[in-house]
Amino acid sequence: MLTTPSYSFAASSISNTAMVYPGNSFRYECQIQNTGDFSDTYRLTHQNGQYVYDLRNASNTASISQITLNQTETASFYAQVTVPLTVANADFDVVSINMASTSQPSVSESIQLSTTTPVYAFNIGTLRDQQTISPGESFNYSIYIHNSGTGNDMYTLTVDSTTWPVSIRDISDTSTIQTISVGADLTVNCILRVTVPTTGLSNGESKVMTFNAASFGDTSISNSQQFTSASPFYSFTTVLQNNEATINPGQSYSYPMSILNTGTANDTYDLSIGNSSFNYLLRNSFDNATLKTVSLDAGYSETILVKVSVPLEGVSNGQSDSITIQTLSQSVHGISDIKGITTTTSIFHQAWLLPQITSH
Repeated sequence: MLTTPSYSFAASSISNTAMVYPGNSFRYECQIQNTGDFSDTYRLTHQNGQYVYDLRNASNTASISQITLNQTETASFYAQVTVPLTVANADFDVVSINMASTSQPSVSESIQLSTTTPVYAFNIGTLRDQQTISPGESFNYSIYIHNSGTGNDMYTLTVDSTTWPVSIRDISDTSTIQTISVGADLTVNCILRVTVPTTGLSNGESKVMTFNAASFGDTSISNSQQFTSASPFYSFTTVLQNNEATINPGQSYSYPMSILNTGTANDTYDLSIGNSSFNYLLRNSFDNATLKTVSLDAGYSETILVKVSVPLEGVSNGQSDSITIQTLSQSVHGISDIKGITTTTSIFHQAWLLPQITSH
């Protein structure tokens, strides 16, 4: 009795999905087992894939188009995919690896392999985007870069041109950098250092700088963050509660005057009084110390006393004395304020005594 030879085989792959970076290759390991009754040769082809595919022998030394196996024998081969550099962000490709018996072509198997490219996406941010910096000093803005994509990426870092010195530094502030690498779903920080010049500044001058990051993996993807750096703005106001008073000779009077630092930086103010006929002193609010300067933090105020004393002798009835009080910023000498005060002595009317007439 004659029997028909049985030809059969089984095919599988160790993995059937992979993420591959553009320009790189990946080898899927495939296995084929002869489950038939006789030795057989199997034709190997690939179909439908848009990427570059190559079927390779188990030692990866040559391309192959077929493989021969004895009964029950198992062998491996590779389906190698190469992803073109020009593919789009988050691209994918599916290929069929087909195997067919050359002894009985109707006996065939196929394996579907799916290749994806990384999703390139990221965002940047900072906890502080504004800072006042004194001339000649620097400030380090900390910037985070979060890779929200599925693949590792590198980013080109730049800053739009500015007349103030700027540099991009690593987070340990040890070196200047132009690129930074961030793993998938990880966050890395860097520093933007801004230095304010010592000359050529206007009061409160500021600069807006734009920090830019662009993906290496997909150059069409970029993000930016703006920073506003300012030199200190020096400003203040003075307020007299009243600027005129009438007092008696031999007495004193104190004019309260408030100084408010309306700038963005701490400052010290020089105080001076113009020429006068009466005696004037600048005193603290407790009237227990004489002042020549007042120091104020930004946004704070202090009240001082302009104390006048009228001599007991040598002044005229109803005599007036006008003076000026000058307040001058030590940081910017062009910023000053002048207030005027007029002090007048009391007017006393002389009483005339009539002779007493007596009758006899």
